[in-house]
Amino acid sequence: MVNMFSLLKKGLSIMIRNNVYTEKELQESILDTLNIIKTPLVSTLGPFGTNSIIQDGSMRHIITKDGYTVIKNIFFTDDIPRTIHEFIKRISRNLVMTVGDGSTSSVLVAMKLYESLIGNYNFRKIPPRLFLEYLNTIAKNLEKILLKNAIQVDFNSDDIQRIAAISLNNDYQTAKLIADIFKEVGKHCKVNIEIGRGTEDTYERKTA
Repeated sequence: MVNMFSLLKKGLSIMIRNNVYTEKELQESILDTLNIIKTPLVSTLGPFGTNSIIQDGSMRHIITKDGYTVIKNIFFTDDIPRTIHEFIKRISRNLVMTVGDGSTSSVLVAMKLYESLIGNYNFRKIPPRLFLEYLNTIAKNLEKILLKNAIQVDFNSDDIQRIAAISLNNDYQTAKLIADIFKEVGKHCKVNIEIGRGTEDTYERKTA
């Protein structure tokens, strides 16, 4: 057993590790984590976004501009960044499963909102529960505006191909394949794009 008093008498410093963080430390770590995640995401945003090259643990490379794919392949080693990253991955995954696209813009908007609020002194005076009610009210109002201005998509027209082409960085060949899948299967389906081994574009239909 180490005599702690003897160590202190000899002038040796003792480092005590713990999992307790101050509010300031937490906010700084969150901002640092968001900035790291934001850097590769910004370049993929929108129809004119560029591709990112991702190398996984097996030294394989993925070329993509899909926001969720970029987010889930980022990794952190420290506790707080890993926790924040896991939250963002979960939110992005739910968005992709529900909507199908828009993870990049949604995550970037949420990051900008947090950065703006955290530096606002008046924001700190608002109780968290009340602030959450404000956000829910805003979300409901935005939903009404979006539904009012929404355009119904005809799955038998070229609408799906145009939408897919934007998400695929103007890859019209793959977009047409996706449009053909929706025409055959219907709107209640999910399309996963993978690099094939052959030279032709093909698709395989699977049931859940």
